[in-house]
Amino acid sequence: MMRAAKILVFILLVSCAGRQEKAYTIVEAVPRPLDVILMLDQSSSMKWTDSLNNRIEASKFLVGYLATYWSKEQGHRVGLVNFGSRKPLDPTDEFCELVSLDTAELDKREGLLQRIKPMDLQYTSFINTFRNTRRIFSEAEKDRDRQKVMVLLTDGEPDDLRKLSRRAYFEELVQFFEDSLKDCHLYVLGIDQKDRYWSKTQPYWQRITEYTERITSAEEKNLKETFWRVVSEEMEGTAGEWELIPEGGLKVELAPYLEAVTFTIHKELPEAKVRITDPKGVRVVERPPTVRRALKTTKTEVWRIEEPEAGTWICQIEKGKGKVEVGTVRIPVQPRLLSPKDTHPQGKPFVIYTSFLRKDGRPIRELRAYKLAMSAALRTPSDTALQYYDLVETRQTGLFVSRDTIMPGQPGKYGILLSMKAQRLVAETVIPIRVVSIPYVEVLQPTADEVQPWRRDVVIKADVRLESNTINPTELFVDNPNTMISYQLSEGREVLGSGHLQYRGGEREAWFSANAGKLKKNGVFRIVASLNARRADGTVYEYSNALNPTRFRRRMDFVDFVVYRFYILLALILFGFFIWDWQRIGRENNWWGWRIGYPQLAGSLDIIRTVLPEKAEEPQEETGESQKEQKAKAEEVVTADELAQLIGKQPDVQEEEQKPEEETPSVETRVVTEEELGIRLSGRKMQFERLGITLVARKIKAPDEFGEAVTKSAIFIRWHDGHRPEEELKAGAEEIPISKSVRIRYNP
Repeated sequence: MMRAAKILVFILLVSCAGRQEKAYTIVEAVPRPLDVILMLDQSSSMKWTDSLNNRIEASKFLVGYLATYWSKEQGHRVGLVNFGSRKPLDPTDEFCELVSLDTAELDKREGLLQRIKPMDLQYTSFINTFRNTRRIFSEAEKDRDRQKVMVLLTDGEPDDLRKLSRRAYFEELVQFFEDSLKDCHLYVLGIDQKDRYWSKTQPYWQRITEYTERITSAEEKNLKETFWRVVSEEMEGTAGEWELIPEGGLKVELAPYLEAVTFTIHKELPEAKVRITDPKGVRVVERPPTVRRALKTTKTEVWRIEEPEAGTWICQIEKGKGKVEVGTVRIPVQPRLLSPKDTHPQGKPFVIYTSFLRKDGRPIRELRAYKLAMSAALRTPSDTALQYYDLVETRQTGLFVSRDTIMPGQPGKYGILLSMKAQRLVAETVIPIRVVSIPYVEVLQPTADEVQPWRRDVVIKADVRLESNTINPTELFVDNPNTMISYQLSEGREVLGSGHLQYRGGEREAWFSANAGKLKKNGVFRIVASLNARRADGTVYEYSNALNPTRFRRRMDFVDFVVYRFYILLALILFGFFIWDWQRIGRENNWWGWRIGYPQLAGSLDIIRTVLPEKAEEPQEETGESQKEQKAKAEEVVTADELAQLIGKQPDVQEEEQKPEEETPSVETRVVTEEELGIRLSGRKMQFERLGITLVARKIKAPDEFGEAVTKSAIFIRWHDGHRPEEELKAGAEEIPISKSVRIRYNP
């Protein structure tokens, strides 16, 4: 007897050298039993959309398919709802309660299969079908935790006596599903041979479904691949053919970009052992969550490996005998066309925006050995050949855009083929669009990818066009033209502003504009323009370029930097001045510290001059001196006016007049007090142009009284003529001659 599947918990605690390691827990996943309800569309439209009764064959196949995976540990059940707007001739054919797939209850299964047959129940009432399904689930036995699954086979088009719009029907369904069936998983399989409705209704179904797919034939190969996706997602099941494992092992070739592979091993005896190795020869062991043993009984093991490596896998018997079934699931890629919309204005250029993402919205991890290539192809109404366009990835992962712009010049039905390929086709879908002659808004300013400076206002200018020609909207619509076109300015998901474009039209041309103000930031911005106006017959016309908005950039240039970041410019100038001043002072004073710590001049400087008495000129022959020599000698003597300018005083004229004429010539006269002829020293440098010297304060290293080197301030004399070396001005030293008539002395 097979043992019940259990949840195994393995806790490993290791202690070594007083150090405690982390605890690891491995929980084995066990599939939940399924309650599956088949919902068959039996409306009159199915006579044309499913003339071959593919929905009947597909439903019977699913019942048999689930029965092959039935076990007492799982106990799957299947129910049925045949729906339309009226009752079947036999009321018992309308629905079938959930029945077990146990071989001991074959009569109930046969009763279910007999109810799966074509009928004509007039209109398509999805809302009543959902209500009956909820009732069946609620009345079913709830002895275990079971997963509720709804499989709907239909052409997708809702219709009943109320004659609501398609949007209204689906809004009702979505609301009911979210309120009453949110714990159910819904799979919708489109049965529409000529695609009369499915391509139009599939986007609505995707709002509430786990998966949608169109079935075009009832061939076993196609049905097995379709239903395998349902089984693998809901119960970790497998698909494929049972293969006897030979002694040398069974080789399984796996293609790249698989979401998962499942090995279901059935052992002839419980003691049989089977080993699985990957393309590198490494034995498969449990490594949750990527490698799991989804089920283990006495004779059955189910191994599920997420995103398996492409190559040759080997399943080998180590002991006993057994057989294996290998099921693979391709990555559920859902190519979506973001732009253009299903209805596009004639004459308006467009680029193809599309996304290649998983069903759950995650991006696809590209394999180094199998590079992916995304492409798009366009079929126009007049051309049978496809026009191919390369797609490049945008900054947002998984979103792609065509390099070229497409001009739909003629109305009609177009088809866009989106494909993803590696070494083989990974995903492909065809999306139809209609190009019709309808008005649309064309944003004239800013232009696409325009780069604007900060100082300019964001001025939005647009017009209304029909088949590429500008028209006057007041001739088509009766609303106030100032409220016809609205705009929304955004960056990313943040809306920065919105408003209405004002009508600026005339008789010949009509255009709209608005000033959105300044944007003092760098970035890429979007403008979405929307037209909403009433026609003369009262109908409301709506258009928006939200899927393909106008994108432009704002970037700060040098002028913007000066205007809006002047404080930074000022700080840079001040910093540059500080560096220049710092190196200048440091070079002059041999001190590379902070300015506030520079050595300063201190004390006072006494200036001593020799006053020569006035005397008559002596003949040249007696003195032996030329006029040139006498002139040079007179220039060496600093006059009283010059000396007064040095010490900041005016010469005393009365003193000069009172000097006796009998003074002895060449008598040296000294300054009596420092107050009169003393100069107070301050700052780091003082320059005396009259004397031809500059005093500079510096820091030097000199030994102190204990013989240790210390830093102290000193004053040095720098000579302007450069004939004398720079020398230190020491306190208490002898007077230093500046010229024959002037000397200086330093007092600290």
